[in-house]
Amino acid sequence: RVRKTVPTVNLIDLPSETLNGTDNTIFKFKVNAAGNEDVNIGLIKLSITKSSSSLTLSNWRLKVNGNLKTFASGEGFSSVAEGVKITFLTPEVVAAGSEGKTFEVIADAQLVDGAYNYVDTRIGEADNYGNPGTTVGTSDFEWTDGYTKYFNSYRVRGLPTEAQHLSTNLH
Repeated sequence: RVRKTVPTVNLIDLPSETLNGTDNTIFKFKVNAAGNEDVNIGLIKLSITKSSSSLTLSNWRLKVNGNLKTFASGEGFSSVAEGVKITFLTPEVVAAGSEGKTFEVIADAQLVDGAYNYVDTRIGEADNYGNPGTTVGTSDFEWTDGYTKYFNSYRVRGLPTEAQHLSTNLH
């Protein structure tokens, strides 16, 4: 498939690997665009594995380049079968040839008392190109190169990512 650009996704070390009750950075990554065209991100889906279904994550926040993102009505975080997705009604633009954009996903955790608690978070990759659509679909990472259609996560450099792991100190 011919694209004007293809994004690159790179993980960034978490500020802490300890899972606490509040303000946990559960996933941190950077997206870069090639020098010839902007990348417009429409959706990011995080796959989350938890130590227990009783461990709950809430009060989701997103920082973009260190600044807390304010979402308009109809966009932001929503639960999906195996994690959470972040939808942007106005795509998050990563400028061509720029330093890229850093995304930091933050959540509070309701831990299970007396148990070893952990959260593993990653972005997956689609298994084929699928059918590009004029709106975001259900892939792990939906983006466009300025063309009128959104592409899925298939063959995006850096996807699937490794899991980033947070845990309590109880073993």
